[in-house]
Amino acid sequence: MKIRYTEPLLKDAFQQLVLNNPDSSGPIPDFNMEHPVMAIIEKADGEKSFVSYGIDIEEDGLLVVLMHLFKVDKAIAAWYFSFSNIQHLKIRDSWLKCSITLKHNGNDGDYKFKIMKFSPKNIPNQKRNLQYITDKLAERFDVT
Repeated sequence: MKIRYTEPLLKDAFQQLVLNNPDSSGPIPDFNMEHPVMAIIEKADGEKSFVSYGIDIEEDGLLVVLMHLFKVDKAIAAWYFSFSNIQHLKIRDSWLKCSITLKHNGNDGDYKFKIMKFSPKNIPNQKRNLQYITDKLAERFDVT
């Protein structure tokens, strides 16, 4: 079974997560997903993981939305990485994929995201949105 995420499903799943969570406060409920990309997280807080995520960026931070393993239209959690709390950021750009590794204050380990560069039929703006995200990160940080 292949799970096919689409931009509208990703945005809708995020909105449902925010609406159904009574503890929603801070920057996450106010976030507009305008440049979503689908990614796989290889490392979460220093531990290996291979889970699908949606990623988007705004002026002050990076939003990461954990997607359900078997349901395309369901998000499980959302993390917000404020730029002011990111200690280290590394972007590795190759022909087919881009890897973003970051270390955030208050976390023991790194977070490593692998994002495919090609735009599949179900997420047609993946390549353009990824370029937008990496450009914003590069202008905000001294990317190594």
